[in-house]
Amino acid sequence: MDILIFIVNLFHSISASIWLGGCVFMIGITLNDDFKILDNSNKVFIIISSTLREIVNGSMILIFLTGIIMTIQKLSLVQTDINYAIILGVKILISIGILFRIWQFRNTGYPKYGSRLKEWVLGYNSFSIWGVLIFLLADLLNNIA
Repeated sequence: MDILIFIVNLFHSISASIWLGGCVFMIGITLNDDFKILDNSNKVFIIISSTLREIVNGSMILIFLTGIIMTIQKLSLVQTDINYAIILGVKILISIGILFRIWQFRNTGYPKYGSRLKEWVLGYNSFSIWGVLIFLLADLLNNIA
């Protein structure tokens, strides 16, 4: 059983690293002015972003599935209180919201927003912000238990 938990934790950690690393990489390309002066930067960006988006989306799904296993395993070992339940509930709601947005983006396409603020709050780049929040909530859960 310990080997299974180790493998689940390993996949979860690797997937989380791919998710946040991919998001940060794409943000870096988006904000890099030197990249934009290349002759065919739009074509290169489209190729990189579509490939990386599939990898990141797959890692997010794997994070969600391994997170379910880790949560069940953790709840079976820890005596929980109301604070733990609230933080876990917020973390689960954010995770479900992210998965819903991915599903929505895949079915309707990736929308363009009128302002940069809306893009950062609602767009694909917002997943990195939500991801950091989920990491902080996970750390908080580990410190409470």
